[in-house]
Amino acid sequence: MEQTVQEILNIVHIKKPVFDYMMNSTPENMKEWYTNFMIRLSEGGKVPMPLMDVQVVSVGENKVKNMVASDLYPRYEDKEGKIWIPLYTDRAEIGEEYKDKKVVEVPISDIIKAAYVNKSINGVLINPKKFDFPLHKETLEAMIVEEKSYGKDWANALDAITGNGF
Repeated sequence: MEQTVQEILNIVHIKKPVFDYMMNSTPENMKEWYTNFMIRLSEGGKVPMPLMDVQVVSVGENKVKNMVASDLYPRYEDKEGKIWIPLYTDRAEIGEEYKDKKVVEVPISDIIKAAYVNKSINGVLINPKKFDFPLHKETLEAMIVEEKSYGKDWANALDAITGNGF
C-alpha cells in the first residue's frame, strides 16, 4: 500500500513528534508536537478515516436532525470506558476491524470539531492501540481557537523564509 502525500506529512508532522514526546516528555518536545500538529491542522491537513455505515430512518420534519458529523467516524473505547474518536496518521494505523470499511481522507479540523461538540465523546486519540495519545476537550478547544492564527502565522513565516506568497 503506497502512502499518500497527506500520510507522509502526517508521519513527519504528527506521528514522529508525538512519539518523541511520549518517549521523552520534555517541554521542548511538547511544544514540538503541538506546533507540528497545529501546522497540519491549519494548512488543511487530512488523515485517513474509515467511514461508518449510517442509516437515515426518519425522513420528514426531523430528517437527520439528530445526526452529527461524528456519527460518521468510528469510536474507540478505552479501558476506563471513555469514548474517543480516533485520528489515524496513516492507513497502516487503522485496525483490522475496519478492513471492510471505505477509507477516505478527512480534514483534521473536521475530526477535532466533531469530537469537541459531541458531548458523549471524550476527545480524540491519535493512533489508538499503538499510541493512545489523547487530545482532551480542553486541548481540542484551544486548537479550534488557535487554528486560524496558526495558519496565518505559519503562512507569514513561510513567506518570509521563501519569499513566496500563498
